Order: sequence, then C-alpha cells, then structure tokens
Amino acid sequence: MPSAGAECLEATNLAMNGIMKGTTGEGMTFVSAKAIKSPDFSKVYFIAMKFSATGVEDQVGVWASNSLEPGGGLIMAIDGVAQQFSDWGPGSSTTAKISAADPSVAAAKSCLR
Repeated sequence: MPSAGAECLEATNLAMNGIMKGTTGEGMTFVSAKAIKSPDFSKVYFIAMKFSATGVEDQVGVWASNSLEPGGGLIMAIDGVAQQFSDWGPGSSTTAKISAADPSVAAAKSCLR
C-alpha cells in the first residue's frame, strides 16, 4: 500500500492518451496505471504504469505530471524504466529535480499491487 495519507488515483486516461504517445519501446502495450498526488510538490502526480513490450516481460515505469488529464500538463520520465521506454524528458533535469529516489515513486508503484 502507498505511504500513509497517499491515495491511489485512477490514471488510465493519462497513461493511454498521454504517456503512451511518448513511448519508444517496440510493441508496447498498456496494462494498467495508478497515480498518487505528491505530498512534497503541490501540483505533481506520480504515475506508475505497467506495460509490456516485444521481447520484454511486464515492466513498471514511473512518470510525473502536473495533471491527470491528457494534454493538461507536462509529463516527465522519473525512473530508469520510464526513461528507457519513452522519450519524455527526465524529471531530474527540471527545476524541481524529481528523481527515482523520491518516496512517491515507490508509493505510486505500490498502488498497482
């Protein structure tokens, strides 16, 4: 379960119509997605997305966005999986310097379980 106070949010619409538009893996197929609102950044959501790709077992990557609506905000690749399988810019290169070490990454992933 996510950390105390973190609520798992539905993120299928953003994942299917936002994040997937920037994926680069061959044969990528959406499986599921959940998000949490960051307790540290006022307008940031961490989105964990499970997907499959040609020749690869199911993977989970974490992206961040300031909106859960497709086209409603910026999308950033946060962990190594998100950076490997998409061309969304890394969150660590932004002013906020959001990294895979942020506790919200693990919290978002726990929402998929």
